[in-house]
Amino acid sequence: MKILLVSPGYDSPDKHPYGFYNIRDSLIQFGAEVIDFDWKVSHEKYGYEESNKQFIRLFKETNPDILWQEFCMGNEIHPDVIEYITNKSSTTSLLFMSDDEWRLGDALHFAGNYNFAITNHAPAIDAYHARGIKNVIHCQWAANPKYYYPINCTKKYDITFVGSMQNRLDVVYKLKQSGFNINLWGGGWETIPELAGVTHGRVSHEDMLRIFSESKISLVLNWSGAFRDMMQVKGRVFELGACKTFQLNHEYGELGRFFDMGKEMVCCNDNNITQVIKYYLENNTERERIAEACYHRILREHTWQHRYQHIFSTILKQKPSWKKKFEIKSVSVKV
Repeated sequence: MKILLVSPGYDSPDKHPYGFYNIRDSLIQFGAEVIDFDWKVSHEKYGYEESNKQFIRLFKETNPDILWQEFCMGNEIHPDVIEYITNKSSTTSLLFMSDDEWRLGDALHFAGNYNFAITNHAPAIDAYHARGIKNVIHCQWAANPKYYYPINCTKKYDITFVGSMQNRLDVVYKLKQSGFNINLWGGGWETIPELAGVTHGRVSHEDMLRIFSESKISLVLNWSGAFRDMMQVKGRVFELGACKTFQLNHEYGELGRFFDMGKEMVCCNDNNITQVIKYYLENNTERERIAEACYHRILREHTWQHRYQHIFSTILKQKPSWKKKFEIKSVSVKV
């Protein structure tokens, strides 16, 4: 299976770590030959028109089975080019939407131009159908166990959070004022004088894994960071699970689609967060049992290999008959 991956820098961990470690590497593990087109660099270097010409040349030269386009702005590739690929070429086109919790209106504007739309937000599917977009596939975030795994080490941190500050100060202040020992990594935290001594800046992927494994409780502030009240099942949920780290999420019903709540996943709300944290800091055995159960659930059902098998098997069943066939492999993940 040959995939032309149109992305904002997924070909390099320095340009887009998440895309490189999760989307792209997992496609390769799945058996795909990945051809990269970094539309962001191309647009900046050559301009929109010339960038599209270069894309057309690459498309003709490689003749991929799948065009996989990561949705960012919606117009990364000229709509006339997408229309040709979707309706006149033997390549199957798909648009992957990653933030339909808060960008659904933008996604609906473009998704119908592709053979398939992929959404990370199951409740959005009805909106696609209402717009006449029937070939929509749900693909939740997942983990790549090759790059997310437990490290055997001492748990020296009580509470940690790895991620940008954005609109997440309230809960951190609340925990600090309640006397909890919390440490923070990521952009923006260092600008807050009141958090001096517990902020540590950005970290490498390798250091992040060690922080996860050294944490008794890792917070998942699972609203969309830039949009305070829009909740998401974030990729970090699956990454922490793959690292066998106990995580604490804010209450969100969608998590129940993927985990046995209370046995594999624990949630809190603004009113009881301090009580929940205190309980699990004091009950080590129960905390680690939940982390262990979540870890095994991830490996059984929530790796990117599982997601890709679902996506590509669905495409093979539903694609137009005149589109090229391709082979996919069976998923086998050690538990």
